[in-house]
This record gives sequence, structure tokens and C-alpha cells, in this order.
Amino acid sequence: MPVDPNAGDSSAPTEEPNGDPSPEPVDTTESGHDAAAKAEAPIPAPPPVPPVIDVADLDWERIAGSVAPGAVRARMRGIVEALETLLDSESGLQLLFDDQREKRTDRALRVAEISDAPLWFIGDLHGDLLALEAALALIDRETRRGPRPCPARAAGRLV
Repeated sequence: MPVDPNAGDSSAPTEEPNGDPSPEPVDTTESGHDAAAKAEAPIPAPPPVPPVIDVADLDWERIAGSVAPGAVRARMRGIVEALETLLDSESGLQLLFDDQREKRTDRALRVAEISDAPLWFIGDLHGDLLALEAALALIDRETRRGPRPCPARAAGRLV
């Protein structure tokens, strides 16, 4: 097998198996100025971890009543109509950090600042209406105890 005289020499192009020369390597390192600027930028401290809240003291009978078939059917039409109105509105359905977007079509954004206001996230409940009602009851209770409203966001599917 012949020895490549250019082996180890990164300045000489090598041939690909199809006979075409390989592309020149691209320098992906940051300039010294950019790296220094990033190194000097202060890194904000992470927010404090919120306390775990014991939910044993919720009104479980009221919550169970809210998921009874008759109760669900009684409020179903109003919920669907409110959602349709929201989706048909000029502003549409708002996502959590929409106010941080430069354009509505942005698929990625940089969050410039985060509020210290309470914010609740409800995970993927997989159609568990009792879990959703319990989460909403807890959020409602804590909002009444707190000095300001606590918005809630769904972090999963609600189907």
C-alpha cells in the first residue's frame, strides 16, 4: 500500500474516494476578542428552587364532583366556545415567551429577562381530568393566598 506523502500535512487537500479533492477545513474557533467578551460577561445566578407544596388539604370532594360526567358536560360547550373565540381573535393563542419574539414567525428566541412572578406549569396529563382539576384547584388556592395572580401554562398535551 503506497504511503501518502501529504499525510499529517493539514494544508494540502486530500482526495476523497471518488477522486474529488476534499474541501478546505473551516476555522470554527472564536476570535480572541469574542472569546474574551464572552468570558467577561456575568452569568446570572439561577433562581431559587421553589418549595414543595403538600396537596393533601385540597377539597377533594369538590374536585371529584367537577369531573363527574354531568359536571363536565355542563361546562363543555362554554370551554369550546371560549377556545374558538381565542383562536379566532387577532392575537390568537399566545405562547409563554411571545413578548420576547422579534417577529411572530420566529422559531427560536432569546429570553432577555425573566420575571420573578410565580408561574405554574402543568405537565403532560395524558387525559387525566382528575389530575388537571386538582392542579387547577391548587393553583386557584395558592393564587388567592398570594399577593398577585399566578398564571398557569400547559407543558404538555391536554387531550
